[in-house]
Amino acid sequence: MKKNLMKKVAGLGFVAVLLGSSVLGKESMKENQKGTQKQELQKKTERKTLFQAKTKTLSNGLRVVVVEDHMVPRVSIGILYNVGSGDDPDDFFGVSHMLEHMLFRCSEKYPDLDATIENVGGSSNAETSYDHTMYVYDCPTQARTLIFDIAADQMAHFSLNSPKKKDIFKTEQMAVLEERLMRYENPPLGIPIEYIGTALSPQHPYGRMIGGSRKNIRAYTPEAVMNHYKKWYKPNNATVIVVGDVRAPLVFAEVEKTFGAIPKGPVPERKREQNALTKDFHQDIVYYSDKVQLPRVSLSYNAPHFKTSDLKKIQALSIGLGILFEGSVYKFSRYFLDEKDYVASLDCSYGQSFDPRPLVVSASIKISVEKFLKEFDKKLKKVLKNGVASAEFERAKKSSLTRIAYRSRDGHEKIRSAFVDLANDFTVEQIENTPNIIELATSDDVNAALREVFSVPPLSIVKILPKKEVRS
Repeated sequence: MKKNLMKKVAGLGFVAVLLGSSVLGKESMKENQKGTQKQELQKKTERKTLFQAKTKTLSNGLRVVVVEDHMVPRVSIGILYNVGSGDDPDDFFGVSHMLEHMLFRCSEKYPDLDATIENVGGSSNAETSYDHTMYVYDCPTQARTLIFDIAADQMAHFSLNSPKKKDIFKTEQMAVLEERLMRYENPPLGIPIEYIGTALSPQHPYGRMIGGSRKNIRAYTPEAVMNHYKKWYKPNNATVIVVGDVRAPLVFAEVEKTFGAIPKGPVPERKREQNALTKDFHQDIVYYSDKVQLPRVSLSYNAPHFKTSDLKKIQALSIGLGILFEGSVYKFSRYFLDEKDYVASLDCSYGQSFDPRPLVVSASIKISVEKFLKEFDKKLKKVLKNGVASAEFERAKKSSLTRIAYRSRDGHEKIRSAFVDLANDFTVEQIENTPNIIELATSDDVNAALREVFSVPPLSIVKILPKKEVRS
């Protein structure tokens, strides 16, 4: 269903970090090198930013971001709320996702929201992650004021105070249960990953599934959803992102007219209990499943987080992970997939989120777990000792820039792949400077970042094994 998309940020596939910063530097770098790189960044920033976004904050705290793109007479509009399942109460975990469902169904002003949007040639979608909830609309340029009015109505006038709406609530509650069945319970790796997530992050909400457990979903009430809405859905906790065939000054005026009268209000501090994942922490977890055909191994590592690390280091690590894991021409993929045929799949998960999350390397293996771990460790040590070759580095760097350029061509993707990180406390300036940071990265930066992460043992080794295997 188009309204039911749940995006687990930095999920099972490789996620390139698409963000940069004007904050540069390396502690061991000489002062003249620091000055030179800062000057280079300033020069590049003057002539190149990713989107040339224009921003404004209304008096009620609503942030507005506009990216003009006059290629086609259409516009993508994203309404981003700084709340996700990571902010849900324990008893109603996943209620952010339930609210996402209900917001499309319970407008008194627009009782048939789908038809209203489709009648003007538009479409709508939504996603819930651990850290944000976002509603995205695509429509012809001239229909944008209608979308603004729909979004403002959702922000200010959502309610569940009628018998009809409570019947809709029950219907959507069943839809959310069905979605959980489809996404988590039926797929072979769904339940094992849910179990393992809890084991790896016992204190933090990242250890739970975004949509909640069956027990959570069945416990939802209209009152719980309304309480969540009233707590988080405020203009000073939201961003309106507009990408397409528009002029920024006109959009600012239209958003002011439509949203400006919505009062701001208190928003809870996003303070979550953190996992104690120190460098000395380690655990081995084994899970047996009758749904998997091949053993799957996941290794998790502490990795830089943008709130405590230089973003240049984060970008360098992203390039390095591309060299190791992304595509058949790179080191690990070529070796384990093609040359040795040891694995059916090999991927790496790393991305930025509101709170730190481990970097995870996962493989579905065709050999014994012990042999794979031995070969992986051997290969990893060789890479860390020798470093990445300059040709590999340049290829991966170019690939990162190409990926960003491709995504920046589509309005919907601009919103989903870049500006969604505003909910993680990134700034527009940091997002805009992405190409500059990538261009300044060196192979030495990449090697240093890889060694920092992988020169220490993993935090955890998780094995999902077929039940038919003999347990050793």
